Amino acid sequence: MFKFYLLNLKKLFIFLIMKSLNKIVPFFIFIFSFNLFSQNNYDYLNDYLKELIVIETLIVENRVDELDKFLSEYGYIAAGEGSFLKFEFLSKKSIRLMFFITDGSDGSKPYLVATLEDKKKTNNEHSKIGNGIKSEVTNNWMMMLQEVTENLGTVWMMYKLQADAWEKKEVGGIEEDQYDDIYESINRYSFRTKSKLDPANSKWEVTKASNWSTWMTTEDRWIYSFHGPGKLDWLEFIFPKHNDKASHEEISSMFYIVPRTQYETGGEKDEINIDFFMALNNWNDRIWNDNK
Repeated sequence: MFKFYLLNLKKLFIFLIMKSLNKIVPFFIFIFSFNLFSQNNYDYLNDYLKELIVIETLIVENRVDELDKFLSEYGYIAAGEGSFLKFEFLSKKSIRLMFFITDGSDGSKPYLVATLEDKKKTNNEHSKIGNGIKSEVTNNWMMMLQEVTENLGTVWMMYKLQADAWEKKEVGGIEEDQYDDIYESINRYSFRTKSKLDPANSKWEVTKASNWSTWMTTEDRWIYSFHGPGKLDWLEFIFPKHNDKASHEEISSMFYIVPRTQYETGGEKDEINIDFFMALNNWNDRIWNDNK
């Protein structure tokens, strides 16, 4: 059992809030100088995604001091008990990230509940945070997931089984003399195949290993699973589809970041290296479950 749960999350929240308040003045000076030149696009939403991964992983690993440092360095300020707001003074970014940490009181591991909010809304004390027009909410989610969507593939465990079967010529229904015509290894993390029925006229289809998959998506929820670093098996980013609402109707803008340790292999993995992870340019620069 993680020591984190024994800490009593209220104490953690108070600790983070007080340290956040103590740093507001130098924080404002830093953000003022850093964000005058912020670019007016939505690439930063991909960075939000990486930051949420680090935050949830640090919580699972019970690294309270590193969590406090990370929140401070990346511009998060306390917005209430267990709630945090990404606040970047004079930034041109039109969307802000807010999240709060659940207490795991039902026996589950603490997870994050997050929302992407229009900056004008968060600046207006009378605005209702956590709700929005369905088309706008889902558009924000898709913009945040754009680079992830471009890097979707087959998770390592399944990819390795498929690649090994092709390499060993053990794919069912294929004769040994057919392999050279319909299979080709590209590199360790990708291979391509053709239809065995008409290889001369069929196109190559590429299969790639990825840290991201969506195979757990259901009729009610989009689920993006990230098999990354740290002492957990994977993280699920869960986005409710709100199928009962039309695109012009209001819905909750909340989505969820839930840690999974189904196979209990996380304890065998190293803790997340924050600097290394944040410095990676692409989601699949490192396939984390490949213990080569």
